[in-house]
Amino acid sequence: MRKARGLFLPLVAGIAGVGVLVAFAQGGSSYLSVKEARVNGGQSIHIAGTIDTATLKERRKAGDQLEFDLVDPAGDRIHVRHVGEPPANLGEAKKVVVVGRVDGQNFISERMLVKCPTKYKDEEAQAK
Repeated sequence: MRKARGLFLPLVAGIAGVGVLVAFAQGGSSYLSVKEARVNGGQSIHIAGTIDTATLKERRKAGDQLEFDLVDPAGDRIHVRHVGEPPANLGEAKKVVVVGRVDGQNFISERMLVKCPTKYKDEEAQAK
């Protein structure tokens, strides 16, 4: 009886661990480059990059919408349509992460994460 109980707990823990890993794999979205995003566009993905400020347009009449070109670290760009309230500190942002899906030649962003510029200043200071 004691031997069966000793096997039961590790078995339950193992099954629970596999369940957690599967849940994260199905629910999470991955960071992709612009090229990868164009290929895998129908699913929820993250793209990190910088905003080309010359292309930045805010439209309040048709609901909250922000449009801009995002340039990834490889230099590839994609036109982003962000629907919803833009982040409050967008004007200070050096880098952003957009979360959404590719629709034709555009990326439809449902969420936008802004990288804090003070973080980069701290990292640059530490690197010197």
